[in-house]
Amino acid sequence: MADSKKIIYEYEIEAVDHQDVVLPLGAMILSVMERTQRLVLFAMVDPLQPVEPYPVFIHATGEAIHEEAFRFINSVQLSPSAVVLHVFGGLPPTIKKQLQQRQVDMEKASRAGNSGLWLPGREGAKH
Repeated sequence: MADSKKIIYEYEIEAVDHQDVVLPLGAMILSVMERTQRLVLFAMVDPLQPVEPYPVFIHATGEAIHEEAFRFINSVQLSPSAVVLHVFGGLPPTIKKQLQQRQVDMEKASRAGNSGLWLPGREGAKH
């Protein structure tokens, strides 16, 4: 099996409220900048990994932030205008699914009376 290497790639994105950027699994979005009046997203990726859509949210100053905007990436000023855009990443589908499954598992454990935590004095607790 070939050694997998991380590489920084760039992806052109649009200045729209929400879009999905197709990136390899495990990609780390580093930044977004304007270059020749286009927005470019830079990500550290392993190009040998399968791809999935990563949600990206872009909001101008004063706009409400999308409820799924999870991680601030950075702010970009568009030229020649003075508009400043704030770029956020959302959770990719694989991570979102894992978190949803964890929540389901915790709810099941809670209903069964098992929080998964050892508490002193609790019946059946291991010492």
